[in-house]
Amino acid sequence: MMINIPQNKLMGAIEALQIAELFVSHDQIIRAVPDKIYRTGTTQKPKGKNGWFKLLHDGVADFITICYGNFETNSSLKYHINLNDAPRPKLSTVERQELQRKMQERIARDNLQRSQIDAKKRAELVRLFNSFKYCQEHSYLTRKGIENQFIYQFRIDDSFNNNKLVIPFVDNKGCLHGYQTIAPDGTKRFNGSVGGCYWQYPIKNPNAEVFNQSNSFYIIGEGLATCLSVYEAINTCFDSLVFLPMVLCAFNAGNLTKVISATKHHKVPYLLLVDNDNTKTSNTGIETAKSIIANHSDATIYPISFSNGDANDYILAYGMNAFIELLNSYHNPLNNPYTDLSTNEVNI
Repeated sequence: MMINIPQNKLMGAIEALQIAELFVSHDQIIRAVPDKIYRTGTTQKPKGKNGWFKLLHDGVADFITICYGNFETNSSLKYHINLNDAPRPKLSTVERQELQRKMQERIARDNLQRSQIDAKKRAELVRLFNSFKYCQEHSYLTRKGIENQFIYQFRIDDSFNNNKLVIPFVDNKGCLHGYQTIAPDGTKRFNGSVGGCYWQYPIKNPNAEVFNQSNSFYIIGEGLATCLSVYEAINTCFDSLVFLPMVLCAFNAGNLTKVISATKHHKVPYLLLVDNDNTKTSNTGIETAKSIIANHSDATIYPISFSNGDANDYILAYGMNAFIELLNSYHNPLNNPYTDLSTNEVNI
């Protein structure tokens, strides 16, 4: 069901979305179905999918809320449209209570319907994921310098000769919500909602008596290759030490803070791998890291960034030993690294 939005109010909505650097047309808004999330391009990448929007329609109050965001700038906003310009009559106490009751009933009905639809989608994604065979090696990870790929138990979607790497993502209860696919050329696609979910390795603590809060830590970052390259470098060069690094792949910058919120009750420190792209007007990785540190003062977070690019770029360019030397430049590399994010460079 499409909603008829007056042209003058539609223009205001388009302008608000453009200010957020979203590449959205009038037709996309007009044809949007309420409660459905739409991915869209941004001014930086018009043909990409780094933006999103969703229409919420309150039929009782004849009111529209447009929720929208930009993963590149880590923004999430709302724009409100009142479709009824007529002055509202003053309601009695009984009439207000009845209106409130109807709205609560509608919200409860919509929430139930949405949860049923989500459960059905998750069940289908679980079925599909379990139908994929295990991955022994994939050209994307090989190109990124990742060794021993079979131990991570990724899957392969080889239907229609796709040869796509399949990475599952779960919530903090271990329930699978979907998966990301990566084609050999690096094209990525989400199947399911990744918000607050992550890929973790190892999925469980192999020995809770040995590995505890004092000698384990998370390696958290945006991309799979970024996280795995650091994980392998640390395990290769510090194999004589008794500690447990655990990978948390958040898949994108906007999801990093949600993953920390979902896991910080474990009281384990985070080595935050910051993507640094100082060639763009808005350096999303650096700004996201600043926001995470400011908003998670109850978690122990140690950010590390590079002059440009990410950890995988650095390791591919200079090797594992150079990365470990960089960590060793700190007083206590595994427990107390420090990055001066104001300069977008590692402070050694």
